[in-house]
Amino acid sequence: MPYTAYARVSDEDIAAMYQWFMNEVAPSDYQPPATELPFPFNIRLSMAAWNLLFHDNRTYTPDPAQSDEWNRGAYLVEGLTHCGTCHTPRNLFMGEDRSRLLAGGAVGPWAAPDITSDRNRGIGDWSVEELVQYMKTGSIRRSQASGPMAEVVDHSLQHVTDEDLQAIAIYLKSVPADASEQGAQTVHDWGQPGNRLAEVRGVTLPEETNDWSGPQLFDAYCAACHQPSAQGTPDGIMPALYNNTATGRPESNNLALVILQGIHWFGDGHEMHMPGFAHELTDQQIATLGNYLIEMYGNPAAELSEGQVSALREGTAQAQGQPDLLLLARIGLLVGVLVVLLVIGLVLRRRKKNRT
Repeated sequence: MPYTAYARVSDEDIAAMYQWFMNEVAPSDYQPPATELPFPFNIRLSMAAWNLLFHDNRTYTPDPAQSDEWNRGAYLVEGLTHCGTCHTPRNLFMGEDRSRLLAGGAVGPWAAPDITSDRNRGIGDWSVEELVQYMKTGSIRRSQASGPMAEVVDHSLQHVTDEDLQAIAIYLKSVPADASEQGAQTVHDWGQPGNRLAEVRGVTLPEETNDWSGPQLFDAYCAACHQPSAQGTPDGIMPALYNNTATGRPESNNLALVILQGIHWFGDGHEMHMPGFAHELTDQQIATLGNYLIEMYGNPAAELSEGQVSALREGTAQAQGQPDLLLLARIGLLVGVLVVLLVIGLVLRRRKKNRT
């Protein structure tokens, strides 16, 4: 629940949403399951301390040095669309690192990429028009929405007015790049068309499916839609797999999750559908296929392992480069308890010494 972002929303807009929820949304008898948070997150009082450290409940204040359109975009990004909730890195206590605004975060195992003006890692090389098209349809030639971002397009952004999407794009293009992160080259410039299908055509497939090679798996599961050299279809409905953020980022979780789960959503009348292969391919096959796609068309810094795919399939994987929050919280709590016990021990020892 991104209440830290909604705190930026004006009272008038909150009141308007309340009226809409109460008068326009049909009631439902659905009973959601009870919240079952692991210790220590099930201690609600701990949120009071967290809010004291990291929550700013002030509404958005326009910047008089910027245009009305820029301020509208900033208001929407920081509040109603809460982009930073996913795309801003977080510290060890899961507070947003505002010094690295929108420089890339995580949603569960999914990587939420850098959406600052950085030309290599972010959207600095995108035009305002491309950003608007992506938010409205979920797809441009260099990038397609998947996972949580596909849900954002499907359920939210495609319904936003063109004027507001333009304002969001203008604001995002102005967000400073994160100086602490440097990309080797633009994420959508990796790779080129090509294939290794000649070496597998006419060759009997191994009886053991885990022994299938990357070209064999690509030929069986990818080439029919994405074309033999991964060039996609001329209309862009089936995208190219090179010069594409799907294979151009150094993190490989998203690529594996797309192969496992597929993509299916509607954006402004534009349907994107790719079947998931979780029930057809083994963890080893997905790792082999993913590494072939990376080697042929993507960023060589990325790598995919069988164990990584297994954890993603089972829902136990962490986002790459992100801390294990539960482990850190329990370690922090243990350290706190030990400190308290140490202080109590010192106090009791001093009292005993004073008595003697």
